[in-house]
Amino acid sequence: MQSSPSLLVVATATTFALFIQEITAVQPYVTNLRRRSPDDDDAPSLCAQLIEPSGYPCTEHNIQTNDGYLLALQRVSSHNSDLRVQPGPPVLLQHGLFMGGDAWFLNSPEQSLGFILADHGFDVWVGNVRGTRWSHGHISLSVKDKDFWDFSWQELAFYDLAKMIQYINLITSSKTFIVGHSQGTIMSLTALTQPDIAEMVEAAALLSPISYLEHITAPLVQRMVGLHLDQMVSAMGIHQLNFRSNVLIDLLDSLCDGHLDCNDLLTSITGVNCCFNNSRVDFYLEYEPHPSSAKNMRHLFQMIRKGTFSQYDYGRFKNLRLYGQTKPPAFELSSIPKSLPLWMSYGGSDALADTTDLQHTLKELQSTPELLYLENYGHLDFIDLWRSHLKLTEWDSCSRGGSKETGGWTSRTGREHALPFRNTDSRMPEVPALKNSTNSGSQSMKPGQHSFELYCISLSHLFDDSRSVETQLESEVCLTSHQHPWKRQQSPDSRARVSHFSCLKKQHF
Repeated sequence: MQSSPSLLVVATATTFALFIQEITAVQPYVTNLRRRSPDDDDAPSLCAQLIEPSGYPCTEHNIQTNDGYLLALQRVSSHNSDLRVQPGPPVLLQHGLFMGGDAWFLNSPEQSLGFILADHGFDVWVGNVRGTRWSHGHISLSVKDKDFWDFSWQELAFYDLAKMIQYINLITSSKTFIVGHSQGTIMSLTALTQPDIAEMVEAAALLSPISYLEHITAPLVQRMVGLHLDQMVSAMGIHQLNFRSNVLIDLLDSLCDGHLDCNDLLTSITGVNCCFNNSRVDFYLEYEPHPSSAKNMRHLFQMIRKGTFSQYDYGRFKNLRLYGQTKPPAFELSSIPKSLPLWMSYGGSDALADTTDLQHTLKELQSTPELLYLENYGHLDFIDLWRSHLKLTEWDSCSRGGSKETGGWTSRTGREHALPFRNTDSRMPEVPALKNSTNSGSQSMKPGQHSFELYCISLSHLFDDSRSVETQLESEVCLTSHQHPWKRQQSPDSRARVSHFSCLKKQHF
């Protein structure tokens, strides 16, 4: 019996060696990424470190979940004092896996969604889930305790996100808009199945939405699932997945120094990213990745293997004790109210949010969400879609103006406060995988169904230098609650990497 632990160690080491071999085979060429690992306990707050230095008022809010975790929320206002006098509706930005609230502020103010929304008068709230750099407290546990890491994304939805929404509702007395990316979308969908939480939400915008994961195509993730890396990590007694730990830093730095192009490592996990800003990777790595739990990874891997959207599977006996049944209960997406507006944006190169899985999600929803499909976008591009390529224009150059009849709200500076919930451009590409399950066109919405609509967004795609000027065009969708005519305006500079579009009022023609 003494040999069993040794055999387990040998088997684990062998499997881990195969995993490392798989990683190093991804790309033999190098991009050396240097990672910095700041002391979380001594680091300044997110407000002080990243947001306030950019000139934006920011306040820290601390909340306690029902299971004892201490979370940080940031509230960000515009640097324009006129917009601070009467703030607009609250918007909660919820980050993805291995990210934190800093993800929305890592570029310049005109290229970061958090700053953009604040400058358009929104009352911006920034979520940070348990275990991240900004939310690593607990009333009785330390991050060194294994029980601290006894959570998966279902706790992040039921406890963390739910408490954030409740707190924002308490402070503002207003319903909240939610914008989520990746893990932030599965948290949002799960939380919205709870009637008391859905009642506090005005609408939700989901970037790279995930719930079902059976058809992911990311080769490295598929390999990790096939090797049962999650079970191996559990057998090794690893509870925290912290890519800033010395062991993982040394491993990743060695992989990125002479053996592996780390951009291709991202590609093998997320899919080909057309527009991710590689020039700022070193700066991004000053803040990301954030820790998460091994249990969270195992929950996601369970869903990939079984093709389910269910609670965590503890095994038959513990399931029976906790859930009253031998299999974990499935989340009922049909419980999300039909009246709650949903908007989803997804990409053809996203290896994690696959269109087949999205189709499964859409079939279970009562409502038909508005969809925006970007053919060449990968999983990480949907962060830079907001950071580097999204420009919210002045409402008066794209719409007829805000009023109670159109459901719009106009700030004192004349801006229409809007979120991307409508797609009325008939020229949007129809995706074969989804055309039988959803309406890719517009839906008629009653006036005032929700308070804000995005009247015009401009998605400026970055392209490789190898592409021709003719293909280096800006992809634009004019999203309106009215069929406003629009026309394309070419850049006067023929050397420009992108063309420019403008939404124009009818009388301008």
